[in-house]
Amino acid sequence: VELCENGINIDMKAYIAKVLEGKSIKKRVRSPATDELFNIPEDGVPLDEEKKKTFHSDVAKLLYLAKRTRGQILTTVSHLASRVGCPTYDDLNKLDRVFAYLSATADEVMHLHAGGTVDPEVYIDASYGVHDDGSSRTGMVITMAGAAIGCWSSKQKLVTKSSTEAEIVGLSDGLTNAIWMREMVMAQGYKLGPTKIYEDNEGVIKVIKSGRSPKHRTRHLNVRHFFARNREELGDIEIVYKPTGDMIADIMTKPLNGALFVKHSDSLTGTTGDDLEQKLRNECQNYK
Repeated sequence: VELCENGINIDMKAYIAKVLEGKSIKKRVRSPATDELFNIPEDGVPLDEEKKKTFHSDVAKLLYLAKRTRGQILTTVSHLASRVGCPTYDDLNKLDRVFAYLSATADEVMHLHAGGTVDPEVYIDASYGVHDDGSSRTGMVITMAGAAIGCWSSKQKLVTKSSTEAEIVGLSDGLTNAIWMREMVMAQGYKLGPTKIYEDNEGVIKVIKSGRSPKHRTRHLNVRHFFARNREELGDIEIVYKPTGDMIADIMTKPLNGALFVKHSDSLTGTTGDDLEQKLRNECQNYK
């Protein structure tokens, strides 16, 4: 942790160095996964028992890192965590890419900005049918002081029939964590207005705000719909539209690459590109 004039920088460089110790990094990459992350080859060759144990241990170490300061790797690590019972060499290759990404970005920091508010802002998104069994994936990011203080990426347990249904499931699941965070902040003595819940599907917002669920919804989706609607009526939350290009939680729903990955990654860490990150680190050194 480094105290700066304009905030606090947090990193886990020592932990990353320990995780990478003894690993053979053959290349440097700028994202933790390719578009093939969720693809599971039917002819995948299983790892032997020794490699299987190492795989399980490495995934657990990366999960610890991802849930604290390196949310960029959470989607990949979350998927690999579902594979620890029967990992294959394909899974091992995907794990090696995460190590390569961490090696290339070991100096990245998370910057919490001074002078901001304690009001949490919540981004919830879902990617429809991205898994081989037709399941969708929910992603969620809670930001405070200009950086992500909480990230979630999980495969939905309910198979939905449309992107709108997937978004409703993701919204209701994510609200549990959002409301918990809101109540935790208020328990510290802070007064909060409605917590903003950002959603990039205008159809979902219209459904929630209409006060009624479409006729084709089944009972379990009705319950999820009215849960979100009730919380908004109580004044606990305010569902706000956020364009897909600015939806930070998109990085938690599927593997991203290129400029969009960099943009959302910088939003998670509270920085905007390498130049700003280096400037923040220099400020920390001067401030000390």
